[in-house]
Amino acid sequence: MDVLRRFIHPGGNGLVTTGPAWGRAPVNRASVYNAVHYIREENPMGMTSVRVPDDMLSRLESTAARLRRSKGWIINDALREYLEREERRVQRLAETRQALGEVDAGDLVEGDEVLAWLDSWGVPDEHEAPR
Repeated sequence: MDVLRRFIHPGGNGLVTTGPAWGRAPVNRASVYNAVHYIREENPMGMTSVRVPDDMLSRLESTAARLRRSKGWIINDALREYLEREERRVQRLAETRQALGEVDAGDLVEGDEVLAWLDSWGVPDEHEAPR
């Protein structure tokens, strides 16, 4: 971050410039924010490349412009959501397999016991969950 601070210079027009005084290039504040956000030492990031069809790339670029975010930010956000969804799917599958194993082992509760337990909800002498 110290290296980045040395090359960011505030401007009076809502833009900042980067680089030494002799070679400054205007950059919008959102880009600088994104750069600072991802350079943090406590959030190291690897790098990879992905081939993207032209139509998706143009949609990505227009979305990035509309949101005033970088393409990398949008890709990271989408990838994070996908991975979380996939992890939940794997967890549900494991829980389903465990439940089916319990059924196969005969570890079941009678329906009447469950209905009696549900009927007792909200009354002072609520029953324990059947096991």
